[in-house]
Amino acid sequence: MRLPETHSGVTPGDAIQVINDALVRKSGGADAKSSIRRLCHAALKETGQRKPPFKISPLLRLAGVDWSYEDRRRGNKDAAIVLSDGGLRLAISTDSFPREGVSRRWRFTVAHEFAHVVLIRAVGARVVDLANSSKKAYQYVERLCDYGASQILVPRANLRKALRERNFSQKSILDLADLFDVSFTALMWGLADLLPQGGLLLLREYRRSAQESRELRVWSSYTRYSSGLEEPWLPKGCTMKHIRVGERPLGFSHLEVRDGLPIKVVLGKRARQLEAAMVDWKSRGRTASFLNERRLGYIQGGEDGLLLACAAPGKLDLELFGGNQCNSTFLERCKDQTI
Repeated sequence: MRLPETHSGVTPGDAIQVINDALVRKSGGADAKSSIRRLCHAALKETGQRKPPFKISPLLRLAGVDWSYEDRRRGNKDAAIVLSDGGLRLAISTDSFPREGVSRRWRFTVAHEFAHVVLIRAVGARVVDLANSSKKAYQYVERLCDYGASQILVPRANLRKALRERNFSQKSILDLADLFDVSFTALMWGLADLLPQGGLLLLREYRRSAQESRELRVWSSYTRYSSGLEEPWLPKGCTMKHIRVGERPLGFSHLEVRDGLPIKVVLGKRARQLEAAMVDWKSRGRTASFLNERRLGYIQGGEDGLLLACAAPGKLDLELFGGNQCNSTFLERCKDQTI
């Protein structure tokens, strides 16, 4: 495989702009993310894949990339694209991924590495290598390839179609993760991309320590990949003082409306007006792998809660997210409660 022509005289500080410009020229997209999405979708189409789950091995074969397992990790990576005999090879660590079976984390990791291949083909290996010498450029490339992996495994058009065929609910979200063969987290990031200028907020009733009261708090939040935000827009543990219905804290005596519920998300001095649809969220017990509880440290007293799908005013697609579908069980228990 012949690598693309390299760019000379590029400094690490220039790498982000060079990558962005090269991707736009290559695909005609509006920016780097729309460009990497187009290139990844074009590769999927060329392999003839139309329905989930989308396989990564045909993409690697299409790109002429061999892959093999190694008994060691390359740096801190579970898998890495390396230059080998003038071409590219995917090295997969057996420490992270045994040869037996394919996990959903394996699928995302390998899809991420394929996005690196797409990037190298578009901008040249030297520019991508140069980005590694700058922390900011390195993080930019990694986020870009995460986005590419998400688009490979969960193309938004397929996700939109699959969600439209189901009622927005906890069961449908878990079913969609199975359909696309991705982790719960990867599926949630994909769904967040269907919420213009918004995202998903999972709220559960819990306390983080024995000194805190048990109350409804943010358990996890997912904003749009394409928003450019680098952090969740409501951190884990935020209480309901950060969410308002009108000018008052979010209560439960007035949630019978069927259309998008107007809310205000408040973080520090910033406030965002949003519309939200919500569904009940049932606790699945103390499963360490669910919602990354092992990394969080177990949060005491996690109970049932709510999932809010939030979008900018007038942008919430109720045909997809179905308005407020909470049954009465959780709301009745919390009704008239001061949050």
